[in-house]
Amino acid sequence: MKKREKLFSSSLEQASLEVFWITSEGDFVFTNENARDRLGYSKEELDDMHVWDIDPNYPKEKRKEVWESLKENKRLNFLSDHVKKNGEKYPVEITSQYIEYDGEEYELAFAKDITERREKESALYERVKELECLYTISNLTQTEDITIESLMQEVVDVVPTGFSSPRETSARIIFDDRTYESDDFKEGLQNMSESISADHGSGRLEVFVDKEGKKDEVFLEEEKDLVNSIAIHLENFIDRKMKVEKLEELIDLEML
Repeated sequence: MKKREKLFSSSLEQASLEVFWITSEGDFVFTNENARDRLGYSKEELDDMHVWDIDPNYPKEKRKEVWESLKENKRLNFLSDHVKKNGEKYPVEITSQYIEYDGEEYELAFAKDITERREKESALYERVKELECLYTISNLTQTEDITIESLMQEVVDVVPTGFSSPRETSARIIFDDRTYESDDFKEGLQNMSESISADHGSGRLEVFVDKEGKKDEVFLEEEKDLVNSIAIHLENFIDRKMKVEKLEELIDLEML
């Protein structure tokens, strides 16, 4: 039995996940090497700490509620955050198991760092926003009877929705000496622009973001590609629109 317990303890100590044995009151009675390394605390420090010292989402006041839920359900899965000794926060996925051992009750918790997964999810979310923005603008350019002026205004209102910080983003189009600005337009701290070079006019699409930092850090590469694609859609629309209008004029002349 002792050999089996020693093997179990060794397995937990060397586990790739953060492992915690926790009392019903929220005290740590065991933390494995991965947990100590990830959090930046020594074993002795964690032995004197509680769940709420590393997890800001579960303060001391909620411990009784969490414990009763675990005891009733025997197993809980949830997302939370852990805070390192240096104050850095990172997201975790936690699986907690209710355990009775040697007449005592414990929570055996396994925590997985999901930083990489969150980053991928965030990146995917940004791509979806960009595609939805471009899709909306593409549909606008296919709208029958929409004027160039109306399209330009619609576009500047839609552009901010495709950026990572839409509330801090403004858009402006300057075309043939006319200016179109998005709602609550503001010339932010950072900006980028893309020329609109149609056969029947020229101008530029400008995007402003009211954020501090280097330009390359404020604007994602995908956002730069989005602005370029929007400019191309506008160029194609303008040329197509002008050709149709000229053709209609010729037809009207022939009918006279």
